[in-house]
Amino acid sequence: MLKWDVVYHIGVPVLDKQHNRIIELANDLVVNILRCEEIEKERQITEAALAELISYTAKHLQEEEEHMLQYDYPELAEHKREHEILMTEAQRILTEAQHGQGGFSFDALMVMKKWLEEHILVCDKKLGEFLQSAQSRQG
Repeated sequence: MLKWDVVYHIGVPVLDKQHNRIIELANDLVVNILRCEEIEKERQITEAALAELISYTAKHLQEEEEHMLQYDYPELAEHKREHEILMTEAQRILTEAQHGQGGFSFDALMVMKKWLEEHILVCDKKLGEFLQSAQSRQG
C-alpha cells in the first residue's frame, strides 16, 4: 500500500489533491481484496474498485494534460506517452478481471504502484516545477 506523504507534493494544489485521491483509491482496492474470502465476491469488488480507480485516474491525467497544454509544457508528448502506458496497463488488468482470468494479481498491483510512485516523483515533480514557474511568470 502507498501512504500519502509530502514527498509526493508537486506544488500544484489541484493535482496534489488528485494524486492523494488516486493513492486512496489504490489502497481501497488492496483493502477490499484482502477482506474478500469468496473468489466471486473478490472478482466483483476488484472490478468495481479497479474501474473507479481507472476512471478517476483518467480524469486526473486529462486535467494534467490540459495544464501542460495551457502552459505549453515542452515535454508534453513524452509525459502523455507515460500516461498512455499507464492507462493501457490498467485497462489490460481490468479486462482480465472482467473476463475471469484468475483473481486480481498482486504482481500487477505492484507494477502499478511502482509506476505511480516513479511517475509522481520524477515526471510529475518536473511538471510541477515547470507549472509553478510558468504560473508565477503570468502573475
